[in-house]
Amino acid sequence: MLSAMAFLAPRQLSECLPSLVPCLLDTLADAHPGVAGAAADALKRIAAVARAPDLQPLLPALLDALQQPDKTASALQGLMSTRLSQTLDAAALALLLPVLQRALADRSAETRKTAAQALAAVAGLTEARDLQAYLERLWTPLSGCLQDPAPEVRYASARSLRAMCACLGEAECRSILEWLKNKLCAEGVPVDRAGAAQGLAEMMAAVGPDKLITLVPSVVSAAGNANLPWTVRDGYLQLLVYMPAAFGATFADYLDASLAPILRGLADENECVRESAMLAAQRIIVLFADKAVQLLLPALEKGLVDSDNWRIRAASVQLLGDLLFRLAGVSGRGTTEAADEADTATPELSLEKLSDSLGPQRRDRIMAGLFIARQDLAPHVRSSAGHTWKSLVANTARVLRELLPALFPVLLEMLAADKERQELAERTLDELQRRLGDRVLPELLPLAEKALGHPKTKTS
Repeated sequence: MLSAMAFLAPRQLSECLPSLVPCLLDTLADAHPGVAGAAADALKRIAAVARAPDLQPLLPALLDALQQPDKTASALQGLMSTRLSQTLDAAALALLLPVLQRALADRSAETRKTAAQALAAVAGLTEARDLQAYLERLWTPLSGCLQDPAPEVRYASARSLRAMCACLGEAECRSILEWLKNKLCAEGVPVDRAGAAQGLAEMMAAVGPDKLITLVPSVVSAAGNANLPWTVRDGYLQLLVYMPAAFGATFADYLDASLAPILRGLADENECVRESAMLAAQRIIVLFADKAVQLLLPALEKGLVDSDNWRIRAASVQLLGDLLFRLAGVSGRGTTEAADEADTATPELSLEKLSDSLGPQRRDRIMAGLFIARQDLAPHVRSSAGHTWKSLVANTARVLRELLPALFPVLLEMLAADKERQELAERTLDELQRRLGDRVLPELLPLAEKALGHPKTKTS
């Protein structure tokens, strides 16, 4: 009867296909060969009335995948190599989406990723009323993919959620959004919160940039609230990791507001929160380097030498290195050996590019702070600063002479500060003397007189 209906009443049958096709798939495994054969024939009749021209060459492979699960991967490959440009009708979806549903739960991470990518493409070519009928069935395996250990699977799943939300609208996806918000703050492995944050960011981006007006204040408030559980702070900081990429250039207007909880999170007592804050800052540097110079760099300069918290200094050095590498066009993948070993040759143009981007005075001030950080009392800070310095500087002695006017006043201030900063200043002066020798003294005396406000001695 179903076979006949496929030809005689295709429009009426299309409304029932989301419920009928799963029953047919179960019937394919029936022990009676006549029943299984009738189910296979019904699926072929449904395929025959599918009105999706782009999908016609793939229908045999889809039918094979429905009847033989081990052929799912080959059907997916055929789908990904086909350019879909026309709307998919109900009959085409009835054959295609069950294959994707099964592939989303496959053991292979590559198959899960490919299925999520295919689902994103299909959702963009589907009528909302047709996709709505499959939402609940697709969400079950898709939610598992969002918590997948493989980052590429989580990304593909989040992008498919974005496409589905764009097709269905925010109201129809409310239950999914609530699930993501609950998972965002739940205890458990960090990957679960990361996946929820990525999916939520992509779905909010599908709603439109106007969503940022209400979304950013609530995210910033929760991410920076020390009275909330650390899992809540971590979850909302994860949102700040993924929102810049999801919203693109429109997020640039909200960078200033987003930086406060990120910088606060860098010194959080919980390691997961610190790591999320670091990822969020690094994402801003990658996507908005010019804005980062204006907004993030002042805070990093301050954290480089003025912070009493070594974690702030370590985070400032690492983020400053990421930003300087990007501005200078350096990969930053050079040596990570200890800072007191031989300098590694790097392109001479690095500091020139930094001077063009930051201005000579600011560049010198930053490099001076970086050199001081090489002598930090905390080993992690020393190591990170040493790596950044050697990735940017080819000749330490020559560069230090250029930096003396910016470096020496900072050292004098540190000598008049607390004991820890005094020790750091002394270590830096010892390193200066070791690098430049006794010849540095005649260059330091005029700088000391100028910094202390003493008039120059007049000669007769």
